[in-house]
Amino acid sequence: MNTGYKQATIAYKVSKPGGEPLDVDGNLTRISGKKQAIALLEGHVNPDTSKYEVEFYYDKRGSVTGNPTITYDVKACPAGYIRVTPTRIVLDPDAPSATVNLESSGSWRLISGQPIAMVDYTKGYEGVYQLTISRTTTTGQGDFIFFNEATRQTAAVYVVNVVSRPWVLENGSWNDLGFWYDNGAWNY
Repeated sequence: MNTGYKQATIAYKVSKPGGEPLDVDGNLTRISGKKQAIALLEGHVNPDTSKYEVEFYYDKRGSVTGNPTITYDVKACPAGYIRVTPTRIVLDPDAPSATVNLESSGSWRLISGQPIAMVDYTKGYEGVYQLTISRTTTTGQGDFIFFNEATRQTAAVYVVNVVSRPWVLENGSWNDLGFWYDNGAWNY
């Protein structure tokens, strides 16, 4: 499961969370004059031997002084989201516009649209938005892609713009949209 975290490679020994550096004997480095003690993830090397002394190594399931050795890493695994629902809409003369919900954990913007329709909002902040997508032509199809600026994730809504909606079969049963799914694509 994607948690948005990765294993920390280094843990600094301090007198308390956010406190002063300690040496391997547990004394303040400003008094002892020794290097600050650190713990390292197995397979990693001391980042600065003039400042730090490795007290011990831990494995990927280890912890340091009872705290899990994990750290947030937005580039490795964004902890955030952007979602659009529904992810597919159909526009026609009887339903020339549709509403989708966009929910984002950070600022967002539309990064790719189509000339077949327009969106009433193209950027926003963290939160939930109701966007209206309205047709501008009589036919066409394509994706509208939204981008979360904090996590760099995207979410898309696929828009199909048609003249009418005939009833057709989808995987052996009738659907309500007038389109069928074939070879990974919606057809009309």
